[in-house]
Amino acid sequence: MPTINFLLLLLLLGCLTICHAKRYSFSSSSCVPSSCGKIANIHFPFRLKGDPKDCGDPKYELECQNNQLILSLKSRKYLVQSIDYESYTIRLLDPNVEINNPCWFPLNYNQIDDTYEDGYSSYSDLNIPLTFINCLVPVNSSTYVDITFCTNRNSSTSLNSSSGVHNYVVAGDRLTLSDLEPSCSIGKVIQVLNLNTTNYTSLSSIHEAVASGIELSWHYPLCSICRDKECTIEENSVKCTPYKICYEDTAFEDRSFLCKLDYYAPFIIFFGVVPIGGILGLRLICGLCCFIPLIVSKRKRRHLWADYEMVQDLVKKGQNSFKPIHYSYSEIKKITNNFKVKLGVGSCGSIFGGKLRSGPTVAVKMMDKTTASSQEFLRFVAAIGRVDHANVMPLIGFCFEGQNRALVYDLMPNGSIQKYISPKEGDPNSYVSLSIENLYKISLGVARGIDYLHRNCDIQAPHLGFKPHNVLLDENMVPKISDFGLAKVCPGLSNAAPEFYYKSIGEVEHNSDVYSFGMLLVGMINTVKKKTHSTASPESQNDHSSSRIHDQLVEGRDMIEIKDATAEEKMMIKKLMEVASICIQMKPADRPSMSDVVKMLEQEEGEC
Repeated sequence: MPTINFLLLLLLLGCLTICHAKRYSFSSSSCVPSSCGKIANIHFPFRLKGDPKDCGDPKYELECQNNQLILSLKSRKYLVQSIDYESYTIRLLDPNVEINNPCWFPLNYNQIDDTYEDGYSSYSDLNIPLTFINCLVPVNSSTYVDITFCTNRNSSTSLNSSSGVHNYVVAGDRLTLSDLEPSCSIGKVIQVLNLNTTNYTSLSSIHEAVASGIELSWHYPLCSICRDKECTIEENSVKCTPYKICYEDTAFEDRSFLCKLDYYAPFIIFFGVVPIGGILGLRLICGLCCFIPLIVSKRKRRHLWADYEMVQDLVKKGQNSFKPIHYSYSEIKKITNNFKVKLGVGSCGSIFGGKLRSGPTVAVKMMDKTTASSQEFLRFVAAIGRVDHANVMPLIGFCFEGQNRALVYDLMPNGSIQKYISPKEGDPNSYVSLSIENLYKISLGVARGIDYLHRNCDIQAPHLGFKPHNVLLDENMVPKISDFGLAKVCPGLSNAAPEFYYKSIGEVEHNSDVYSFGMLLVGMINTVKKKTHSTASPESQNDHSSSRIHDQLVEGRDMIEIKDATAEEKMMIKKLMEVASICIQMKPADRPSMSDVVKMLEQEEGEC
């Protein structure tokens, strides 16, 4: 308890010391620095003429004339060369300066010494005195710099230019009255800038200092309001703080209370502040170690409960029509053996192989954490969870646990149709062989699946992300459309219709899937072309645009001369070409519906 009392006493005394400090405000904190010519950032204590009244100290008002900063002192104007806020100095120059005339001297500089009441002071570190001396006889001394010829050629120097008088100038404090020659008298004394780089023993070195101007300080005049207190010039004010002077030779009992406190301060800090601070710090760390996990756990439980309620609401609304199983994230890790086998990377995330406890092998798509909101993901699950069609991939289950989201599908042993219509990497002539009849059946199955999604799905929405990777083949080569509805969650624009890029063509609707389906057929047709025309030119192999297909059909020529093909297979390919050319029309209004596409393909199948 005594230690705590000492600590409180220390804080109280510190507060009292702060309270004794007094601040004199001269400028508003909202004032913006000014500039004039080459001098920028003009701020307290200075102000420009015309600035708001609450900006800067009126005693330090400057004027900007013809892009030149001017200071008025003793009814005279001086050019401001620079302002140094770190050393609290301002450099001035006589406006009538003659830079190239070594005989020019600013004799009016002698008035600047008496400027304390105007807010400026000059001291030996800034300037040096120039003493002008008149002698009746010549003086032979290196201290005296002869300027007699200057007074003879220019009487404007205001020096004694009488005949027979010799004029000299002495720089610095090297001249005392005892050193003054008997035949000499002092004329005037002025201040010039102390360059600290020369001994001033020649007229040129003295003129260099004269042409550099004079420096004045505003620190002492501005701090005069603090009297016997410590002065600190701040951004917009002057702060006066009492000095605390403790003399070691003063008896301890005669010292002031603050000095006694200063003596005991190390003991108070060591025996009071350090132990108490350590105890409080330890308690704070222990409290944070317990409190932070509690808050994190509570927030996590709150989010998980909200997710659980959203899933339960989804299942309740679906009732008997909602089939997917809701898996926890820990169950997903068990199914995939902690994500051991990675099958690839698809739209929205990575795909891992897994196995259910009941035996079937599955593909688990782990969604990227930045793909979609909770509502969008659950809307997708609700839509695809009610789909029941032979050509649409059924959703076995899903995971929705915070940022961990996954989709569980049956694993299709034959992969996607992409590998049947595109070469293997590094071998442009390698294709997995598919018969024309299989290609036709796959095309018809895909068309039926898309038509079902357009007409019979609860939300009757287009796929919008349809591409060869989305057509998977089971063990019987039956096509299954996957990732229906995921385009809104994480769009992919492969085989995208022109309206995806050019809004003027039309809106993105069901007809966009028709275009994507047509491009799939073009890829299949091109596969047959490459298998049967190994010697075809690269241009003809790569040119499978809708305009080429359409032009060749109109001209009555087959696009492909199929070797060893039956008449039935030739009819199938021709029908696929006709359907493809209609589906990939530029304008959405010119494309058929998927129902019409199915009818066209079914009719051909019946004829075959």
